[in-house]
Amino acid sequence: MEARLTEFSYGYCVTEELANGSGPGFKAAPYFPSLYAEGKEGGGFDVQIGSALFLQFKLSEELTRRSATETKKGLLEPIFFRFWLHRRDRSSQHKMLVELESKGNQVYYIAPEFADLKSLDDAYNSPGGVLARSAMFSPTEIGLLADDRYHSLAFRPGGTFGWFLSAPKRVNVARASELFQRASRERTVAHPEPTNATSAQRWFGLLAVQIRQIIEHNRGEIASRINRLDRGPLEEAAYLARTHFGCELFLFAESSTARE
Repeated sequence: MEARLTEFSYGYCVTEELANGSGPGFKAAPYFPSLYAEGKEGGGFDVQIGSALFLQFKLSEELTRRSATETKKGLLEPIFFRFWLHRRDRSSQHKMLVELESKGNQVYYIAPEFADLKSLDDAYNSPGGVLARSAMFSPTEIGLLADDRYHSLAFRPGGTFGWFLSAPKRVNVARASELFQRASRERTVAHPEPTNATSAQRWFGLLAVQIRQIIEHNRGEIASRINRLDRGPLEEAAYLARTHFGCELFLFAESSTARE
């Protein structure tokens, strides 16, 4: 049986490239408990607070025929790629992602500009190759879903925009370099002083509160009751992001080479 590209394998490669540092003096590592020591001076990951990054990994399907809807509408010529959003009547995820982005967080759907395992291998074996061949779309720019039909994003490799359907809407493509540029700007403007344990703990707590409030607003659930163990706010935020938003939470940090 032919090996298939999976969200896990694609997400792993994106995560590894972000964590290895793909920006000017920055890296963006996913939250794992072993990387952080919340509220402890000199412990764990050297987080630069100010902007959290939430990524929802998508797999792309490759469109090669002119019978594709996007081609019939005169939007895209093959070869191009497409991924699907959750239907509004089956999931509140897209609306929740829009709200999460409105709180000042970076939130994106991220999808590969390829659809097979060999292409993933080729990209992975090139420095920064997976991120370079990934397209990101802002949920806010897509906008709230107007109906309960299936909706998709279609895009060409290396393009600067894609198309949201069913009613065609042009949506900008974001690239990895933009993530780090924005994080650097926000750190400089909003948090010019070095992060200490107290300020980090406060920011982690606010992030967890934001996420709980969005869940409660959309699903009527008391999200705080989910955290029955004595977890820190950052661990709770990461857990809720994964289980309710389908996202991985990344935190920006200054790379060790930038500090030397």
